[in-house]
Amino acid sequence: MKRAVKEDFPIAQKYPRLQLRTVKELMEGKGIDRPSEAEAVDRTLKKAPESKKKQGQQKDKTGRPDIDAFETAMRRAKCEKGFFVSFDYSSDALREIDRFFREEHRIIIPLTVRDILDEEIARKLA
Repeated sequence: MKRAVKEDFPIAQKYPRLQLRTVKELMEGKGIDRPSEAEAVDRTLKKAPESKKKQGQQKDKTGRPDIDAFETAMRRAKCEKGFFVSFDYSSDALREIDRFFREEHRIIIPLTVRDILDEEIARKLA
């Protein structure tokens, strides 16, 4: 255990785990001996490999596979109505939304970011 701490967490060598301070010492400004946050992060955490996929990467159009996944989520949650927000939709995605309504009587309302920005939501929800 001690070896693992020393090898994996070299910062533990410099700062004792248990430090006792009296109220007087604390009032006089004597704090706890510890590393700065930046030093602690740099020395105790291993850097994760960089992801090739960007999180939150925006796509120009939502396709049918995205709608299929949303339909599955609606079925699992037993939802009858869902809202999907995208920048745009492929024709296959819109056909799948229509098929889903006709065959399963569940509604997916496809909203675009432009609809939201232009405040067109009320018209689509009516």
